[in-house]
Amino acid sequence: MLTPVFHLSQSDRFITVEIRAPYAKITETEIDVDGKQLMFYSKPYYLRLHFSGELLEEGSSDSAKYDVDEGVFTVKLQKANPGEIFQDLDMLTKLLTPPGSRTVQSLVELVGDEGAADEGAGLVVVDETDEINWYITQTPQTDQPLILIDQPTYGFGNTKSAVFTKLQDEFRGVVDLPDPDHTPVSERRNLRVADEQTKFDEDHYLADYFQTDVIEGLLQFTPLNRGHDPNDLSKFTDDEEDQLRRLPRKEYLLDEITTVQMLLALVDILFSYSYNHRITEGENSVESSWTVCKLSPTLSWFDRFTRVHDTVIASFRRSLCFPLHRNWLLSSAVLDDVKYILKSGPSSDS
Repeated sequence: MLTPVFHLSQSDRFITVEIRAPYAKITETEIDVDGKQLMFYSKPYYLRLHFSGELLEEGSSDSAKYDVDEGVFTVKLQKANPGEIFQDLDMLTKLLTPPGSRTVQSLVELVGDEGAADEGAGLVVVDETDEINWYITQTPQTDQPLILIDQPTYGFGNTKSAVFTKLQDEFRGVVDLPDPDHTPVSERRNLRVADEQTKFDEDHYLADYFQTDVIEGLLQFTPLNRGHDPNDLSKFTDDEEDQLRRLPRKEYLLDEITTVQMLLALVDILFSYSYNHRITEGENSVESSWTVCKLSPTLSWFDRFTRVHDTVIASFRRSLCFPLHRNWLLSSAVLDDVKYILKSGPSSDS
């Protein structure tokens, strides 16, 4: 768990907590107020603050807002006693320290792993009433620049670095690249190809090649974007237009090579999306997000491409190595789906 950067302020009636959590999973956010304590959880962030005064649970946890552009939660906590001045709001370490005797003991000792005790997530605090309370170790974080000199980059426009330094455990199983922050771009493709060579299963591929009952059904499926005027695909519903308006407005200064890499990244992401759309027959499943990420070399390995040919080969390779249905004709049909999407809309001729 990560302890997010946070800032506090107070008025006569409220304590305002600003929590910077740019990588938070909003759908799994929990905020709980109990007496003098605030507990915030939004994977991979965890924050537990202990105040000098009492807070009202009613109304406090419902007043949280999230700024998508800034990645900041703003929580307003109502004071139980209006006008009371909460002490030591600038003492971050004290706010993070559980109340009681301040005696913190590690419950688990790892043998043969030097420095493991410093990682201790299993901690207890014994207070004056001999009650045992469980806590997660919290270490205040500081904002870091997105790009570090001479460090590998990734993400949209290759504008991110050092993101996985403390998030690797959270993203394990989603990102296949073992050490994104220390693996040069030049090595990513070789590592990816070697991994695919290891994961390719000849028996699975031959089974899908000869047992075609399911595959034939998937090949006959008509994607939802087919059978319509291609120009109609560029028209958005009211809900889609509302979502577009909510997207942050950002401008990027990108050179020609980076622009090509971004466009080709879109191709392999569209391929993985189209594959999922076809095998689920337009109804996403609980594995859809895994499928899209796993089949995309951009999302799973942060690979970069400068040729369409290499992009298509990488997408085909992954579609024949990892998903449930591994069939060349199926992958070819998915490629046709991608072509149809890219040819659709009024801007496709430009």
